[in-house]
Amino acid sequence: MINKHQQLLTLIQTQVDKLTAEIAASPSKQVIEPLFDPQLFNAMPTSQGQPPNLQRHQQELIDNVSALKQRVEKGQIAQVNYLAEKIANQIAAIRRELATDNLRSPTVNQYQESPYDKHCRYLEYQRRLIAMKKAFEMDLSSASADTRQPLTQKLAALEGRLYRCHQAILKLEKQLDSDIVT
Repeated sequence: MINKHQQLLTLIQTQVDKLTAEIAASPSKQVIEPLFDPQLFNAMPTSQGQPPNLQRHQQELIDNVSALKQRVEKGQIAQVNYLAEKIANQIAAIRRELATDNLRSPTVNQYQESPYDKHCRYLEYQRRLIAMKKAFEMDLSSASADTRQPLTQKLAALEGRLYRCHQAILKLEKQLDSDIVT
């Protein structure tokens, strides 16, 4: 029985050592949000309120392996079974996290909106603002005297937005023209 537990400990230690090397090679060791269920890892946020990083989860795993070794030495079979299962789940969870780490890491080749795409987007804003302005003008023409003032204020604000949108389009068109010339 003790030989079986020693084999289990050796296997677990090998897995933890491999995991330690993978975490050290991981590009993003700092996380933005909690990664794991609190039932699986007890690691708490730092004093600055940041969630625990993979190294802190790794340390908790190493502490659990040490506790497992102590339970094996004392012959506490129920605790050995519980800790062995928890350690196996922790190893699997960290492995899954490392496998998907590149999905969470910011990529260098993030999409950059071209000036032409931006121009199209601004033109779409302008089209929608013009449609909204026409709708307000129609509402204003049929409005009663007491509802005219709020509609007039909204129309003035909308005209201001439309003016700023138009100025942004003109500025972008100048930039596009200068890009074509050069």
